[in-house]
Amino acid sequence: MNPLKILFTLSLGIIMPLSGILAQTGETVSATQPSSDPAAVPVSEVVQPPLEEAAGCWISCLWRDRLEIGVRTSRTKLQKEAAETNFVGSINELKLQSEGGGLSLPDDLVVSYKLFPYIGIGYAYDRLRVAANSHYPPDDYTTDGDFVLAGPVLSVYVRIPNPTPLTPYAGIGRAFYSAHFEPAAYWAKGYDTDLAYQIFGPEILNNKVRHMYVDNAIGTDYHVGLAIRIWDGFCVDLRYQSDKVQTEARFDAHVKETVLYSHGPFTVPFDHSSTSLGITYAF
Repeated sequence: MNPLKILFTLSLGIIMPLSGILAQTGETVSATQPSSDPAAVPVSEVVQPPLEEAAGCWISCLWRDRLEIGVRTSRTKLQKEAAETNFVGSINELKLQSEGGGLSLPDDLVVSYKLFPYIGIGYAYDRLRVAANSHYPPDDYTTDGDFVLAGPVLSVYVRIPNPTPLTPYAGIGRAFYSAHFEPAAYWAKGYDTDLAYQIFGPEILNNKVRHMYVDNAIGTDYHVGLAIRIWDGFCVDLRYQSDKVQTEARFDAHVKETVLYSHGPFTVPFDHSSTSLGITYAF
């Protein structure tokens, strides 16, 4: 027999059984190991993050390094306290009272939110209590009551982030004041002075009543400030702001249903400026 045929026959006798063994081994390995083809993996076996975890991550991205909450205390000053011509009736002096005017414990909540690295929005609450005085030297000095203004301030600010702990900012906003007048007892009962009210009491003019009506007002807020980072997330906030606001007031006197007189409206200015010290925390 031809030696080449003998060699070819022996080779087939060895290769064919070996190829069968290798094929069986490959099937076993592929059955025990996961497929690298994503399409071959059953949907039920694909690992998905829990829905609660995904929602939590989405919510945290909305406030993380964006939301700041803090408190501050302010010292406020009216820009116009006296008038050459009276503000309302005989009232010729406006005097800021301690509420909102004196430096006290921090009690004003402030909130800000960064929309972008350089721009954000803010919320604060402003309030004023202003005494309405009639001051005619040397000794004629009476207080007819208090003007009270309070409301939220919404603002937009621009900040300048930088590698230092100091972040300056400036902003502008609108203040929405609810206003009313809290009269002194003698004024509401129609007396000209508190002394007369103390002497004669409310019974003499029991039927006479005076009212002051004050319109709500919308003011404009301008502010600049400096945030000083002192610790992880905490900042000391120094701020100066100027608020432009005025309202209209009118008053009348009546006995039961009969109006004795009515005066107004009068424009009353409540422009004021304030310096404040606060502390904020960035989440």
